[in-house]
Amino acid sequence: MKYTVEHTYTPDFVLPNGIIVEAKDGEGGYAHVGKSSYYRGSLDSAARGKMLRIKKLYPNLDIRFVFRTDQTLHSLGKKCSTWCKEHGFKYHIGDSIPDSWLKEEPKDTEGLLLKKRKEK
Repeated sequence: MKYTVEHTYTPDFVLPNGIIVEAKDGEGGYAHVGKSSYYRGSLDSAARGKMLRIKKLYPNLDIRFVFRTDQTLHSLGKKCSTWCKEHGFKYHIGDSIPDSWLKEEPKDTEGLLLKKRKEK
């Protein structure tokens, strides 16, 4: 018997052009946006499964990863970059989101619910 469990996904970052960025790392990840650093967990088995399900449900979304270092995923014995290539995710190894990603044309964000900023 098949059943579905509904979950809510909150991206680490959504760039102004609609690119979704997950800042992950084998040891725990972060990325710099402006002068701030954000810690964002690991690319463990649960996170990999979640990202594959999201990609399957919303193939129009442009989801990318930033890794501080190209760690080996211990449960798979392969690097984060290899996993991304195998599953069609763009990625960057480094401390920040590449400027080139910020300069890209707007992406399709259908299915992505963006929270509006609270006015002060």
